[in-house]
Amino acid sequence: GGPLSNPTFLVTYVATPDGVYSPKYGRLVRYNGGTPTVSGRTFITDITGAWNTSEKAALVWYGAKFIVSSPVIINGVLQPTVNHFDMQGNVSARVSIGNGTTVENPRGLACSTNGICLSVGFSEGTPFGITNSVVYARRFDANTLSPLGIIFYLDDHTAWMEDPDVVFNTKTGKEQFF
Repeated sequence: GGPLSNPTFLVTYVATPDGVYSPKYGRLVRYNGGTPTVSGRTFITDITGAWNTSEKAALVWYGAKFIVSSPVIINGVLQPTVNHFDMQGNVSARVSIGNGTTVENPRGLACSTNGICLSVGFSEGTPFGITNSVVYARRFDANTLSPLGIIFYLDDHTAWMEDPDVVFNTKTGKEQFF
């Protein structure tokens, strides 16, 4: 991320100081003249109870800031959430992009050039009366982080799904699912 004159990387990680509370932090890494500088840690969100599912939650650079996805338990249900993380280390309020009733665990994240992002990940098969995990997708606005439309599902739900991911292909102007 960052402009060409100031390439910046965002590293996110979870710390569990007492084995229970699980804050997610970010640090900006810059290379000025070839020498790395690392910012102080910045709190992003509390993923207590979901830290073991957070190892593949994604982040992307969009315009002037990063978008960070995290699994967060909200009202007893694991939900995908997103935050902005800017070049000064400021973090926006968390926005849930889940449906609030079905477990959704974020894995992939991509944004198009027109400001529409897509989060994909695992969901339980409850909407389909099955016990297999299924793959959900949810569009949201890159600038406001507001969900767009409904959660939809990407497969026929007859087999166990593994490691969903998504990228935006600038050549075709479309998302591609993996």
